[in-house]
Amino acid sequence: MTTTRCLRLQCFSPTGRVPCLLDGETVVWDSLAILEYLAEIYPFTSRSASSSRHA
Repeated sequence: MTTTRCLRLQCFSPTGRVPCLLDGETVVWDSLAILEYLAEIYPFTSRSASSSRHA
């Protein structure tokens, strides 16, 4: 990765590594934190919604 890309990434991720999620004004930079954030923002509304994705 080039130095410029590393510096740009560090604007969002203190570790300078991926993954890094940008959602509007929200920045989430840790894998587990990203999963927790997405689960809070996009919760399943019913069991049938999750099972239909695996069909």
